[in-house]
Amino acid sequence: MIHLKKIIKNHLKSTNEEISQAIARVIITLAITVSMIVFNLIQTQYIYLMSVYFIFSIVHLKITFKYPAFRKWRIIFTIWADITFTTLMLYSLNEIGTFFFPLYFWYIMGNGMRFGKAYLIVASLYSFFSFFILINTSLYWSSNPSFAYAILSSLFILPLFFYVLVSRLHDAQKQLKDQLAESKYTALFDTLTSIPNRHYLLQKLYKYETQEIPITLFFIDLDGFKLVNDTLGHYVGDEVLIEVAKRLTDLTDENHFVARLGGDEFAYILKNSDKAMYVAKKMGKNQYHYS
Repeated sequence: MIHLKKIIKNHLKSTNEEISQAIARVIITLAITVSMIVFNLIQTQYIYLMSVYFIFSIVHLKITFKYPAFRKWRIIFTIWADITFTTLMLYSLNEIGTFFFPLYFWYIMGNGMRFGKAYLIVASLYSFFSFFILINTSLYWSSNPSFAYAILSSLFILPLFFYVLVSRLHDAQKQLKDQLAESKYTALFDTLTSIPNRHYLLQKLYKYETQEIPITLFFIDLDGFKLVNDTLGHYVGDEVLIEVAKRLTDLTDENHFVARLGGDEFAYILKNSDKAMYVAKKMGKNQYHYS
């Protein structure tokens, strides 16, 4: 159940990231269009490219809102579309197209941070090979090989550095999540018996009190437990506590709650007061024999 909740949480997070990326794409497209107007670069082929890309951005945003479920193929397709558009602008605008080059890094790092290392690799490889093809097909870029291959190398070096950085950040994040989960568990559960502890019990009682839920509360201790520890040792005493916790847990359902208060003391909450005597008798039938 916990694993399922984690999958759903990660799924929703990826969906929100895709929506934020789609919104950013529309804003960037508008910014590029305004910049081209300011620098008087509005020509037929540029208008065509920008129009197609802007329509794509709007359609993708609408699809993401209408069908928010995360889809891997949709991310891969947008990576292909983004990088292809940037490469075509670099090809068409020649020297001025150099200003579009940083978009490669936005695609690489943005997808890596939003969706994981696998998408970072996909965006990096496609960016690298797209620009490599551009160098060998564009008259402007092929006539400036030193400059072209220098910035091509950045499409290998910087994503590699970023990949290592993202890997370390993900590992650190996972370690922190594990530590947080462990600290939450130890704060609410008894380390010996793995059932809720006194602190968790107090939280439950406060919840029932504030919501005015009627309950029956049993306080349970073990007769002769000190004798078990003194004669058979603390190891056997621990095994007894574990067995008691197990048997009490077997009596619980969604209306019951069991906790260890400490030592040989336990608490048992029953929300259905009509069954209080029945449960008490059932507890009394449990006989513990030590040998």
